[in-house]
Amino acid sequence: MSRYARPAHECAHRSKVGAFIRSTQPVTYTVCITFPAKRRICAENQEAEAGTLYVNKVTSSAVGWHKVVWFVDGRRFSWRFWRR
Repeated sequence: MSRYARPAHECAHRSKVGAFIRSTQPVTYTVCITFPAKRRICAENQEAEAGTLYVNKVTSSAVGWHKVVWFVDGRRFSWRFWRR
């Protein structure tokens, strides 16, 4: 992955996938990923410095919709992508 990679909404089966986050101020966040079989995993208390791009690796070979949700300072942000 490149720190300059552009977000995509469809990923090839063998491609590397990541959940990107960048904040204008230092934050503590939680990121959760829901897989096509409805299994969900979360990484809590992740630290992000201001202006730095962070990538949480998504390791999945499952075909279907994946949902990524970030919880930052009481706000919820989500993103979905299709893995084929």
